[in-house]
Amino acid sequence: MPASSFTGSWLEAVEWTTPHRTLRGLQDVREKLKWGGDPPENLDVEWQEGEWEDAGGGQVAKEARVVQRWKETGKIATVMRVREELQIRDGKITRYERRGRPE
Repeated sequence: MPASSFTGSWLEAVEWTTPHRTLRGLQDVREKLKWGGDPPENLDVEWQEGEWEDAGGGQVAKEARVVQRWKETGKIATVMRVREELQIRDGKITRYERRGRPE
């Protein structure tokens, strides 16, 4: 599947199913499976999202850059790269992995 096909309706067609619930669409997955919880009250968080890319074998991946700044000073507290990978089979997410690493 070419990388250009990773936009639009496929994002809403995937499902994440657990014994407790079924989430439909990538937005639902990202909202309800919070990673790391809410940011601390003393930090502003900026997300610079990348584009979904074909990683082969039914996998797609995207990398984002996350900058956390101290609210009081505006100085950078930390910068991270966050990589999301999805394994999709028969229109369902069979694996979701999200990893962060310092930049």
